[in-house]
Amino acid sequence: LRMQYQMDPLPLLFAAAAKGRKEEGDRDEPLFLLFDQMSRGLEEAEMEPGELWKRLVKENLGHTSLEREELRVIGQLGEDLGRTDLEGQRQALSHMRRRLEALLEKAREDKKRNTKLYRALFTAGGVMGAILLI
Repeated sequence: LRMQYQMDPLPLLFAAAAKGRKEEGDRDEPLFLLFDQMSRGLEEAEMEPGELWKRLVKENLGHTSLEREELRVIGQLGEDLGRTDLEGQRQALSHMRRRLEALLEKAREDKKRNTKLYRALFTAGGVMGAILLI
């Protein structure tokens, strides 16, 4: 909303996102670090916004449990940061959100399917253990 109505520059938007996370007590969370470093990197103009975003996503989120496709979707946002107008950036954020929601749904389905598999394996293992004890 700040992007749309206040038209804040990118460094300020990322600083606000980082501050919001900080106030929730997630100082060491990779997402907080990503937003904080992005804000500082943009202020220092150390590289193009898209390049900086991709590098920081890899550094801060690469060691998390995010899947390769999820990291790719988040990294793609960097292609539009600072290169398009306000509407283009809003569309890029909206597209990323839709893709991540689809990936979240897929992860939920995978979890459901794998839970059934692990239950079956656990049951079979228990039966095998009981047979071996007899």
